[in-house]
Amino acid sequence: MISCVSVNDPFVMDAWGKSTHADGKIRMLADPRGEFTIALGMDLDCKQILGGIRSQKYSLVIEDGKIQSINVDPEHTGLACLLCIKNMRASDSPVPKR
Repeated sequence: MISCVSVNDPFVMDAWGKSTHADGKIRMLADPRGEFTIALGMDLDCKQILGGIRSQKYSLVIEDGKIQSINVDPEHTGLACLLCIKNMRASDSPVPKR
């Protein structure tokens, strides 16, 4: 399963999922208070610019409830954290097998 977590409310996450056609492919998860993000240590202090905390860009590979790897975008601007996708098994892919 692939999930996307964002420091946002469920309504924003639902709209974002629909606008990107993620329905049925990516599970969109809201972290409205940033509790999950803070617990992972992935929070960014953006209070002066955005009025609150935001999340760093990162990806996790989790198996049996345990984090196997974490990949963090070092500059918070690109998508380098998505490089972990190459480490995912084919069975994790949201694309149906033919």
